[in-house]
Amino acid sequence: MTVTFTDARRSRGEATRKALMDAAESLIAEHDSYAVPLREIVKRAGQKNESALQYHFGNLQGLVSAINERRWLEARQKRGEMLSALLQKRTPPTIRELCSLMVLPEFLLAKESTSRRLYIATFSQELAKTPFSAIEIANQFGGGGESGEQLGSLLREALNHLDDDTFRQRLDIAIRMGSTMMGHHARQPNAFRGKAALKFVNQLIDAIEGMFTIKPSSDTESIT
Repeated sequence: MTVTFTDARRSRGEATRKALMDAAESLIAEHDSYAVPLREIVKRAGQKNESALQYHFGNLQGLVSAINERRWLEARQKRGEMLSALLQKRTPPTIRELCSLMVLPEFLLAKESTSRRLYIATFSQELAKTPFSAIEIANQFGGGGESGEQLGSLLREALNHLDDDTFRQRLDIAIRMGSTMMGHHARQPNAFRGKAALKFVNQLIDAIEGMFTIKPSSDTESIT
């Protein structure tokens, strides 16, 4: 197979993008802040000046968005694999099994990767703090993807006791709750390891399932 100049240039560009994203992700985690000087990111990535960052990402916000997209792609792929396996079972998926797919893929990825744990600890606030719809933000940046849309449809079908507005409100809360609690857990000693971690993720799934399955109270329904 002949490697062309264009192929080599593309490969170098991809390597540079990865180096910059890795450097920014680790520095933001170390500083626990997005206010990281660009020169520090460029230096850690092994680049000579800031022009490489500007060329590939435009600015720091563009770089942060690319980091999120990369991590969300990994989560989408993991969720897709788990959803596919679930749908191959002879029995229809339970509500709990569907709810587990909102948090378990991220949990399993973090269990296998230190860098993933640092990412969750630092970047989980993105969805938790947004003043906009967490559903729309996740979809806008590709966090949902095909597997997310399929999961949402299966949940909507299973939760037919909720009207559309209530379902969307609870889904938004579930996304924020999952993001917040995963970020909190990621900051704990021995996060994502041992029985305590398994209990945590199952309690989180319990909470999401409970919120989805309970009928709206008379107090809620009285508000028009």
